Amino acid sequence: MSTEKTINSTIRTNLLSNEDFVYAHLIKFEKPKQGSSISTDANDFVYMTDAPFPLTLDNQLYIPSNIMNIGMVRENIEAKASTMSIKMAASSIGTSFINDVTFQVTAGSDFIQISDNWSVLGFKEGDVVTFKPASGSGHSNSNLVFRIDTIKESAEGKEDRIHGTVISGAITNETKNYKVSTDNPQINSLLIDRASEGYATYIHREITIYRAYLDPQTGAYIGNADKELYDGNDESNGNPFILFKGNIANASLVENGISGSTISWSITDHWVILYE
Repeated sequence: MSTEKTINSTIRTNLLSNEDFVYAHLIKFEKPKQGSSISTDANDFVYMTDAPFPLTLDNQLYIPSNIMNIGMVRENIEAKASTMSIKMAASSIGTSFINDVTFQVTAGSDFIQISDNWSVLGFKEGDVVTFKPASGSGHSNSNLVFRIDTIKESAEGKEDRIHGTVISGAITNETKNYKVSTDNPQINSLLIDRASEGYATYIHREITIYRAYLDPQTGAYIGNADKELYDGNDESNGNPFILFKGNIANASLVENGISGSTISWSITDHWVILYE
């Protein structure tokens, strides 16, 4: 005999009333790293969403990313491991350029500016980028790791300015010549040479996928104005709620010069909710 799964009461009311809603996924992806220590710092993870706009959950910003497809989740009546997959566009692999870069520290709105157009060069919101000295000396922002949260136009009328989050290092005011490269761990980790000193495996790293039901007019979580993970004490009653939680079992990269390269992550879930 089957039983009805408990859901957020506001969502339940909306569904029974046939009110409009949209849903999106939020993905918390553990970065590959050396060693077997448990990741606990926020910077140990990448935060992505397939929504067309950023979503905030537990004070963490989830950025629209290159997610193409999230596989189906199958619920079982017996205890066994289940799997699902995430397919992502991998077109940003190898994206880089050399340019004079201006780093500007401004109260509440630090930015990084170039003389070209970030979007035209192949960069997008959600990308993690690194900065390495290209020419000259005395670079103050060497090895800066920065996540692009927004790409904006400056007074010149082109998308030459990025705002975001410092992942590693610190921004210092300067204009110097740098090589700027994408360093998206959810994509680049598959390409790391196993023989290299800095090799960090992606196998067994944790991925948590949340599903959120959103108001189509405002983009807000239905029944969860405070944007915290759970409404009440029951994890299954929240919005967003955990759709799938597991560890990376495998990955594959498919290169296609016409339709674009893709990467697929296979995730194994070692816990399952049983339904009678």
